Amino acid sequence: MDRFFNFKWIEVVHIGTKSARITAVTRQRVNYVDEVGSNLSIDLEECARMFLCLESSGLFPPTDDTDWGRLADAMREFSTIKIPNICCIGLRGAIDEPPWFQFLNRRRTQFEFEDAQTMDSELLGPLSGAGWQTFDAC
Repeated sequence: MDRFFNFKWIEVVHIGTKSARITAVTRQRVNYVDEVGSNLSIDLEECARMFLCLESSGLFPPTDDTDWGRLADAMREFSTIKIPNICCIGLRGAIDEPPWFQFLNRRRTQFEFEDAQTMDSELLGPLSGAGWQTFDAC
């Protein structure tokens, strides 16, 4: 199956392979372990600010090679953007093979999953429960 997006410059984490797994999803962050066993996290408020920055610039949804980190760096007020209670924090490709979710963080972290059900139960459901929205990129 062709991918709708073919993002460049991403950090890919294959959830469910080797030691890669999600360890916690909260309103503030997603904690995870990558394939080499490093404990990492994603700041979800940064992702929400990135969405608002992209949207206000007319660049959402982003193209494959949109450099949203550069866009955020150029926006002086980026760190103080007010985040609404419900806001988008990433892009999802549930019908792609493999299904994926890309956070709108500066590292462009993309989780890839074995199947869409696993993506829903381990990530999308908890994100929704924490009050976050996602954008269907397909």
